[in-house]
Amino acid sequence: MDRSLTINVSVDEPLLLSARKGDPRAFQQLYEQQAPVVFRVAFRLLGNRLDAEDVTQEVFVTLHRRFGTFDFRSSFQTWCYRITVNICYDKMRKQQRRAAYQAGYVEDDNGVPETVQASRQSEPVRQVLLQDLQRFVEQALARLHPDLRTALVLKEIEELSYQEIATIMACSQGTVASRLARARQQVAHYLRRAGIDATYLG
Repeated sequence: MDRSLTINVSVDEPLLLSARKGDPRAFQQLYEQQAPVVFRVAFRLLGNRLDAEDVTQEVFVTLHRRFGTFDFRSSFQTWCYRITVNICYDKMRKQQRRAAYQAGYVEDDNGVPETVQASRQSEPVRQVLLQDLQRFVEQALARLHPDLRTALVLKEIEELSYQEIATIMACSQGTVASRLARARQQVAHYLRRAGIDATYLG
């Protein structure tokens, strides 16, 4: 994945300083730079676009409120990820996952979704298969425990290091490794039950 799409660790320090001092234009620029990635992380953790939009707004309200406490001893990237993850966890604790995440699927007796294909017969086969694979992976992610899902998203999608993930999740690197191994095994198991080759996941 293009690292330019991750939360920007190289945000100009003058921009951060200006935003920290309350410059609204600097904070708006920071929002425009970082909001798309905050949204992506929230969406991967919560599986719902409306929830992810809510979290994105809440993250930047929190950043604005707490900017005075940011002392540059840690990276802005790590700080922003940690706030995003914490707010997502709060939302997960407050409400059950939305039924809308299951839209477009019916489940067989084993709990494996069967994609409704009737309206797609005219689409190119490759496009349909790629869309279905993505949906199966999203379904697999949704079934993971939040700690496993967060570790997997931060590592495989955001391409963070074990040390960065450990800092964000407030745990040891060994715990991160364990969570990643379990997450990969569970996703692979789910995909295999759906008839998808998941050997690359281990």
